[in-house]
Amino acid sequence: MIVANLEIYKTEYTQANLHKQFVQSGIEKAVNKLIDIEKYPINILAFSIGGTIAWKYGIRTGKITSLVCVSSTRLRKETEKPSGRLKLFFGENDEFKPETEWLENMELDYQVLSHKGHEVYSEREFAELLSKIIIKMTP
Repeated sequence: MIVANLEIYKTEYTQANLHKQFVQSGIEKAVNKLIDIEKYPINILAFSIGGTIAWKYGIRTGKITSLVCVSSTRLRKETEKPSGRLKLFFGENDEFKPETEWLENMELDYQVLSHKGHEVYSEREFAELLSKIIIKMTP
């Protein structure tokens, strides 16, 4: 089924409603927009559903130099991975994090953060760790 209108509507501005729209059509819209605007290989830092958008962009274009995903739990549904340097972070207490088996089968560089949840990205300590890792990954 082709969705004719891929706009994200904010009239009911709730996390659940926005998430539903992204899952139904927004991810594809965002991937297509990235394809339109990004012409050269890029480094991407993505959080939550943004990681899924970047991942799919990388698969379709091959233009990811590096991709760091934080709490991108929908990746667990992916069956292939993009090229480039990949690093994933998940909170141990995030109920939707991928299973270790999936992470290992996909041969991913990942870290599961002890005693952390989905919103680990909002914690200062994690931001400092992430900054150091990004500096090491970026040429």
